[in-house]
Amino acid sequence: MIAYLGGVSLEGGASTTATFLHRFILCISRHPRVQARAQKDLDAVVGKDRMPQMDDITQLPYIEAIIKEVHRFYTTSALAIPHATSTDESVEGYFIPTGSIVFMNIFGIYHSEELYDDPLVFRPERFLESEFGTKSGADTAGLRGDLHFGSGRRICPGSHLANNAINMNALNILWGFDITHVSGENEGRDLPITPEDFTSGMAPGPKPFKCNIKPRSERHAALIRKAFSEARSIFRMFEHELAVDEFISAEEE
Repeated sequence: MIAYLGGVSLEGGASTTATFLHRFILCISRHPRVQARAQKDLDAVVGKDRMPQMDDITQLPYIEAIIKEVHRFYTTSALAIPHATSTDESVEGYFIPTGSIVFMNIFGIYHSEELYDDPLVFRPERFLESEFGTKSGADTAGLRGDLHFGSGRRICPGSHLANNAINMNALNILWGFDITHVSGENEGRDLPITPEDFTSGMAPGPKPFKCNIKPRSERHAALIRKAFSEARSIFRMFEHELAVDEFISAEEE
């Protein structure tokens, strides 16, 4: 059971975070205007002489808005983890008997025209205009900014870890790289993203797409290489310690 729990936790966190980053890169590659504004903010806060740190995100509201908009625009899971009613319920005239399986339609909520202006348009600025990115006058009762993690007592237990991983990856990608659509196809203009760009099902993700990814400058590339080298050194250190521990354990046996 411990091994099963560990495997489920790893799979649940790794695949969903990876899917978010696929969607993030797709959205950034199609919206050079968004990328340019984010990089301008990063240059002002972080600069070009160091890589981003976790605390930097609090000084970068536009990048926070981009992350929220990626979640809203095409969430990792169209329907949240199912729940079951423990008592008979009545909601807006609908009778829901005890034991009914209930899904929260996250995709439907995030694309409701009653809540959002142009819900099929990728526009991070909406999250600078209101807390949940909703339009003026929308009824936000019961709405939360993290519906993509589920709701109730069965909300994703790894949400804080996932947010940290997403924030750091988004910061590093935007800080270190220019991401563009296939050369010559957009020429600096935003390109639309449609449902045809995504797979269908419970956990939709981007279909294979082409983009160009290159370091923003040689200075950025040098810092990335340095960080990679340091990370490899740490990995080798743990690898060596593991080998020593295994040797000692074998000797004792």
